[in-house]
Parts: sequence; structure tokens; C-alpha cells
Amino acid sequence: MKNIAIYVSAGNNDTFAKYAIENLSSDCDIFVNYYGNNHNDAKFLFKHSKAFSNKNTTKFVSLKINYNKFKINKYDCVYVFDDDCILVQGNLIDLYKVLDHLNLKLISPSHDPNGKGLIKLMHHVPGNHKFRYTNFIEMNFPIFSQEALHNYMKVYDGKLCGWGNDWWFCHTNLSNRQLNCGIYDKVIVRNPFAANKIHNYGLLSDHTYNNIEKSDIDNYMSKGDRRNQWIKTMIRYNLREWRRKNLKYLY
Repeated sequence: MKNIAIYVSAGNNDTFAKYAIENLSSDCDIFVNYYGNNHNDAKFLFKHSKAFSNKNTTKFVSLKINYNKFKINKYDCVYVFDDDCILVQGNLIDLYKVLDHLNLKLISPSHDPNGKGLIKLMHHVPGNHKFRYTNFIEMNFPIFSQEALHNYMKVYDGKLCGWGNDWWFCHTNLSNRQLNCGIYDKVIVRNPFAANKIHNYGLLSDHTYNNIEKSDIDNYMSKGDRRNQWIKTMIRYNLREWRRKNLKYLY
């Protein structure tokens, strides 16, 4: 078994699960939940992934279902990526190396500001630094230590389908109180707009605010309903949001 797992919930517009299989399999075990309806894609992903499921649901809901079943809990590091991730700069494996070296619980690549996503904290910050400690990372492309994902899977209800998962796993891992979370600016990824995808179809499992695009997750559950689901979850589990900010730069 390798030290790194990559978990992707892939639809008809998937680019990243295929990219990971073709480029990262020597370093990582690839796990795929497929919710699309393309038989050839499903066959390819089934054949080349470490384990495969076919659940018509969102990323973290399917991860909760498969976490113990696929023995994802055994890996030192787990990438939980949207299926439309495009690598713009750097080496994705470096994120694991930084996570391990700094003894982090959570890390994320920086986001290309030309892509989709309105959370400015996640945008690439140019400069001589390599890494920023932050008190938050977004749910599009998070990388978890074994401990961090275990902490989250223990408390996650398996129902919150999109909005708020990032607040919840940051809260669970005390990222607003400890220097254990951050963004590696030497790796940049893009969350593409739907118009730039190969297929204008598929689950876009981020929760960017006031996004003018309508994605399939809006068909699964409306933005307003997802927001209300998160509010109810916050109240039920005594969770909260805080001001997102950079805490410290490392050079």
C-alpha cells in the first residue's frame, strides 16, 4: 500500500480522476466514486482505480460511505479533490511532502484567480515565500493527514452535501486556534468555469459565494437549501464560521 490516497467523485465531465490515474498512480492509490452515466468512462475508472463505487451523491457524502469500506483510513495522506481540477503549476506530490515535513493536518494548493472561486484567501499569492499558514482551506482541493481526516469522519454526519464541509473539517481540526493548516503557493490549480470544461455537465462540489454559474450540485440541492442545511448543521453541532486570514509565511 502506498502512503498517499487520492479520492475523486467523478462525473461525465471528469478530467482529474483520469489525470491522476495516468500521472500519479506510481505515487498514489486512486479511489473513485463515479456518478456519471458514461459507460466507457465508468469502465476505465473501474479498471484503473484502487477501488470504485457508483453513488449518485456529492463528494464528502460518498467519502463518508467509502472511508472505512475502502480502507482510506489507513493512508498517511488523503487528497479529496473535485473532478475538474487542472494543474497549472508545480507537482501535486509536493503537497504531501510539505504536509509531512511541517506536521500539518490540512494543506491545499493555491487557486488560480483566473478560475472559478471567490474566496480570495485561496488565490495564488506570488512572492519568495513557499507556504502560508492560514486558519481555513476550501473544500475544493483539500489534502488531509490521516489524523485530520479521521477527526472529521468521526463527527461528520454524512448528510451535509456541499456548503460548509470546509468550515466543519477546519473546525474539527482546530485550524482557527493552531498553526496546522495552510496553502502551498508553489503549486497552483485551476477550478475551471463550466464554459471551459470538456462537457458542460457534472458535479461542481465547491460552495463559492454568489457564483453566477448554475452547476449540477444546484440541481442536486439548490444553493439556498445547501446554505440552510449548513446553518442547521452549525446549530446542531455547535459549529461556527470565522474571518478567514493568512497567519504566517514560510520562505
